[in-house]
Amino acid sequence: YYTVQSTDGNSWNTYLSVVNTTTRAKAVKVRFIEGKTSAEVLDFNLYLSPNDMWTAAVVPADATSTSPGHLVTADVSCTNPAIPSGGVDFRNFQYLSGDDSLPGTGLDRTREGYVEMIEMGTLTGAWATAVTHTTAGVPANCAVVQNNNTPSSIEAPQGGLVGTGTLINVNAGRDVRYTSQALET
Repeated sequence: YYTVQSTDGNSWNTYLSVVNTTTRAKAVKVRFIEGKTSAEVLDFNLYLSPNDMWTAAVVPADATSTSPGHLVTADVSCTNPAIPSGGVDFRNFQYLSGDDSLPGTGLDRTREGYVEMIEMGTLTGAWATAVTHTTAGVPANCAVVQNNNTPSSIEAPQGGLVGTGTLINVNAGRDVRYTSQALET
């Protein structure tokens, strides 16, 4: 669950983390879904180094109640597409239509929903090397995964991902933490 809605004029933020608990590099599909009709508002591929943790926050894009959710991260793990240093606004492309039966088409619908992180597979070869953090603490070469959508070598998903979320309203002095629900096929 994520939210950037306001309570008594104080905005909530949502802090997210996912950890690769294995010694193998992972490809993960990250999808943010709004809460009214489960329309996707942002998705990207995340590439985790062995024993890597990725962190991000969902915050309001601005102080108005009609602004979209906005994803920010200072994490250096590879993503495709790359997440800009200032973050990225959630989008209403999937539910923006002339259909009057929908519960609104504004960006305010992106302010609350849920996030899915789905392991696509375990990376091997050149892609695993490219996304693995060097001794400098950064991936070797994110351009490898950002310039090509087809991995050179990937194995079936093997599990080993865990995550947490924190809903925090600093001005109201409130927070709630939760752990992810992992499903296996």
